[in-house]
Amino acid sequence: MKYATKVSELQNVFNARELIGDELDKYYYDGTMLARSGWRGISVIDQLHEACKQPNAKGAYLLLGHRGCGKSTELNKMSEKLRQEGYLVSTVQCNESLDFGNPLYADILILMCDALLQMAKECKCDISGDVRKTIATFWADANRRTTIERGEETELAADFGIKAPPVGIPVIGELLSLAVNVKNAIRFRETTVDEYRSRISRRIGEWISTINKVSDSIAKKNGGKRPIVIFEDLDKLDQINAEHVFFEMTSSLTGYTFPIVYTFPIALSYNGRFNDLRQQFADVFRFPMIKIETEKGDLYPEGYRTIRSIVEKRAALDLFAGSDFFDGEHFGDDSRCEESVLFKMIEKTGGSLRNLFEVIRDASVLARVNGDACVSREGVEYGLTKLQSTLTITIEKKHYPFLVGICKGERREIEEREMLLEMMQAGVVLEYNGRQWHNVHPLIRDFLGEIGRL
Repeated sequence: MKYATKVSELQNVFNARELIGDELDKYYYDGTMLARSGWRGISVIDQLHEACKQPNAKGAYLLLGHRGCGKSTELNKMSEKLRQEGYLVSTVQCNESLDFGNPLYADILILMCDALLQMAKECKCDISGDVRKTIATFWADANRRTTIERGEETELAADFGIKAPPVGIPVIGELLSLAVNVKNAIRFRETTVDEYRSRISRRIGEWISTINKVSDSIAKKNGGKRPIVIFEDLDKLDQINAEHVFFEMTSSLTGYTFPIVYTFPIALSYNGRFNDLRQQFADVFRFPMIKIETEKGDLYPEGYRTIRSIVEKRAALDLFAGSDFFDGEHFGDDSRCEESVLFKMIEKTGGSLRNLFEVIRDASVLARVNGDACVSREGVEYGLTKLQSTLTITIEKKHYPFLVGICKGERREIEEREMLLEMMQAGVVLEYNGRQWHNVHPLIRDFLGEIGRL
């Protein structure tokens, strides 16, 4: 990714993915918490960071936040900081490794063990032979499984094309080779995955105990600092699968001897079962959206300034027409700010960074086609229209009264929880401030006005 100084470079620098590696040093903006929470200096991610470091902490944490609010980048920044402090951290990209159409707890536990083995290899940790043998037994396919149980490691190794260790017990590198086969079976829905799942399900206690032993070995090698595993993208599960993973599999996701962070769909926090669920986790953290207006509907300048700073970290502001009118000095003069296309995009995307980036990309395409040196008002209208079409397709007439009620002030005490959950899942209703007040997406508000409902 390259800092954008030309319109042609905007599409790449405002792609939808989170910042990683060196990009965090170049493009990360560390100044969003006031606009998110209303409190200066108090960061949800800092609190999670400290929780993961507690020497006696056990169990798992939930991190809640809207898709596209920037939490993945924040988690990457937290992981980088933890590594600098000597911790081993592994982030599991679940959308790449799980079958999102049929996610099961056994699959998550398989990925958890693989992440720990990767960290064990990284720190050259010595895991006991019994533990390695147990993992290999779980991961051998059904036809070859007996070779491990009999101690015939040479035959097993030959079948997988790997060199058998002279002591007859698989080493970490060989276990990771087996893990590749298992993960491929999950990802590509191979028939053998059912055998792996069944084996873990029947002996779940033994598997969890084995995972904890691997973690304990890593901690011993790393001066008492336990490994940390982050499961990303679970917040992208649809409602049915998310309920299945978190509400039906809770006992398998918690109770470990090392910190685990699960991203969690914020809409599911309005499910009636959530209060029971949260009691089984060590803690729950809510990562707020950046708000651009107050609960009373007044413009919130700090939110606009914050998002403007995020954009400025990635691109020259003169790539957006009217940038001189949105300079921070004349912010109180709304008529001036309205001349800025960047102000317009922020206003109409409601603080959603994902939506904003999407509109910038679409607007930059039109600018390139027209040969413009900067994103114009015409390009912004094009991008906003596309986004509005994407959002409105998710709502029906039965939703209109509910959405109108929020627009007219019913922003905190919302009785129709199932509809709220549905609308939040679709990105039509947004939650702000970590205090659970809501607003309808600005483009949906415009749509309701256009059809005479507001």
